[in-house]
Amino acid sequence: MSDEQSVKAELTFEAPLFRVRKGMAAGFSSLEPVQAIAGWKPTALARALALGYRIRKAVEAREVASFSAAARRMKLSPQRVSRLVKLSFLPREIQEGILGVPTLR
Repeated sequence: MSDEQSVKAELTFEAPLFRVRKGMAAGFSSLEPVQAIAGWKPTALARALALGYRIRKAVEAREVASFSAAARRMKLSPQRVSRLVKLSFLPREIQEGILGVPTLR
């Protein structure tokens, strides 16, 4: 084959990769982590909602005996734990508003 007849094929492309961590493992993803998007940071109310769900699940799964036991373990007052857990019983639309999730109607 002469130089004129040989064809060299080369394919290049660019794709953004983001380093993500899950526990102790690290890897790469083509999807941007939510926290990196426009400086997203959960609000204090969103964190309180998540904590309320976590306490409720711990009591339901018998990880702790009661809500008052959870309060003692977390060094919070029983009233505070009660308020946190009550957030998890709010209607779905209100919880979505707290989390900043757009509702589909």
